[in-house]
Amino acid sequence: MPKGKRKGKSGGGLSVGRLRADVMGTSDEDSINDNASVISMTSETTVMDEAVAGDEVDEQSQEDLFEEKLCEAIDGITQKSAQGRTSSLDAVSQALTRKYIPEFLIDRRLTVCDGIERCLKKGRGAEQASAAQLAALLCIQLGVGDLTDQVCQDLKPLLTFTILDNSASPLARAKCCWTLAMLGFLDSTDVLADTHRTLLTVFSGSYSKGDGTPASVPAELATLHAAALSAWSLL
Repeated sequence: MPKGKRKGKSGGGLSVGRLRADVMGTSDEDSINDNASVISMTSETTVMDEAVAGDEVDEQSQEDLFEEKLCEAIDGITQKSAQGRTSSLDAVSQALTRKYIPEFLIDRRLTVCDGIERCLKKGRGAEQASAAQLAALLCIQLGVGDLTDQVCQDLKPLLTFTILDNSASPLARAKCCWTLAMLGFLDSTDVLADTHRTLLTVFSGSYSKGDGTPASVPAELATLHAAALSAWSLL
């Protein structure tokens, strides 16, 4: 009597997941984990892209705010209050020491230069000192070239006048000495003879007397003479 077909044992067959594990070396659980990893990496990439975009927006916002505040400070140089003008000059100088922005200044150099001229002419003491400092920083930002040469030619006569003005404060005169030397250093058209002569006129006040005895110089003037000598040595 022929034997009947042998029935397979219950549970003896290979599952699809087991077969895939045998053939591909992965299981259903591994596939789920892999899919989760891909999703996680995609999510992280999206978050990073959004963060970078957010940083770019924040950086642009900060740049816009910086320029807005700087424009306000430049406008403040021409206000009626002497204290306000001095504060505005200092604010612009502080901005120029923090950031290199020649492109921004190229279109505004005439406005800044006009403000410096007014403050040197009509201001006194701290205002003149702040104006002189800003003049040097403006030329440093613009660098060597025609634009700086023009600024130097406009401001040097005023700086020289202030340096030789005995009625001006020693602080303002000292700042003007430093700025005059810096402009001479950057001005490609300056032969420096006049600048040397101006600075020499100032610090020669500390020369010894004809009989060899030291000159009697007040502390404020001694500081001025030292500044003039330091500026002269730059050239």
